[in-house]
Amino acid sequence: MVRPKICLIFAGGTIGMVKNPETGVLQPAMDAAEIIRNFPELQKYIQLDFKMILNLDSSNMNPKHWTEIASKIHQIYDKYDGFVVAQGTDTMAYTCSALSFALQNLSKPIVFTGSLIPLNEIGSDGRNNLIYACLTAAFY
Repeated sequence: MVRPKICLIFAGGTIGMVKNPETGVLQPAMDAAEIIRNFPELQKYIQLDFKMILNLDSSNMNPKHWTEIASKIHQIYDKYDGFVVAQGTDTMAYTCSALSFALQNLSKPIVFTGSLIPLNEIGSDGRNNLIYACLTAAFY
């Protein structure tokens, strides 16, 4: 069976943050790629590539960043069967809306996901959100 090739585009947000043990404040992970790549169960079903294009709090996201995400998807569109964009939940609806106009008439799925709790924290919703987003991009 040929596994669908999915590109996970990381744009920041809680899903890629870690809690500073001294202050308790969330901060961008030193290597968000390593945190997110650690999904061995997905490798049975899909080929997962990772592109980190931003690492910011989504409350700071603006049209320039939306353009960066759309441009990256256009650049790599032919190499993948689907895309997952992981970003912060504060402005995810705005990003989805902007990209729905910037990426019209595409025939491959683009799935957005994020989390309210960092991936490395107990009770994180991020792990399942990423797994299901990748499977949705691959098979629907």
